[in-house]
Amino acid sequence: DRFYREINPQKPAKKEVLFYSENSILEFGDKKIEISKTRNSDPHYLLTILFGDKQKTWAYDEIWDNALFRLPGHKYDPKNDWRKIYNAGYSTNEKIAKETTIKDFLDITKASISINKKYLG
Repeated sequence: DRFYREINPQKPAKKEVLFYSENSILEFGDKKIEISKTRNSDPHYLLTILFGDKQKTWAYDEIWDNALFRLPGHKYDPKNDWRKIYNAGYSTNEKIAKETTIKDFLDITKASISINKKYLG
């Protein structure tokens, strides 16, 4: 084992998860995942909001009240509008799962969403 480590030293894996909203790239370890080509999508807006406070569990009405996500002139209706946020989170998890083995990057319920704490290092 020692011989192998000396011949093939491995650099330590990055622990921090970053989201670059200017190009909609999620950097996860050594992987870079494009979330949106146009930066005009619900998954892009959702990650921009979530990375504003990575430790927070966001209620859907808080996400909706953010100017990035809200539909102009439309107040949050918990009976119908939760789907828009839920689908954005689900789509984000699918993109991440296609590029990695991680299927639960976002913790999603019908009332709240957050970045899974085990990926925050």
